[in-house]
Amino acid sequence: MSQVLNERRRTGAYIRSEAADSSRSREAVIFAAAAAIVAGTVCKVSGGKYVPIGTDGTGAVAIAYDNYDTATDKRGVASVRDMEANGYELVWPAGIGAPAKATAIAALAAVGIIVRY
Repeated sequence: MSQVLNERRRTGAYIRSEAADSSRSREAVIFAAAAAIVAGTVCKVSGGKYVPIGTDGTGAVAIAYDNYDTATDKRGVASVRDMEANGYELVWPAGIGAPAKATAIAALAAVGIIVRY
């Protein structure tokens, strides 16, 4: 009988390029409890903690660097500036439409995260 292996999303797989010193592109953040955070999730800040953006696409400011178990608030790492992201590797909320995605991409560009397809 064959065995099926399911891999988690790869850490940083969405990164096309970032600042020569990656510590300038990423920083430590707190992900809110009960938020589904996998590597590449487009995030916003709510109540001082990072959560996935909603289907309206507003408020995007970061991309989760890794997979985080968020049963409780969890310290993690996010790309927050000076980088290019592979748009095909980003994790968007279910049901987000093209106009909302464009809103999020523009918000990311405003903080120095360029999404490339």
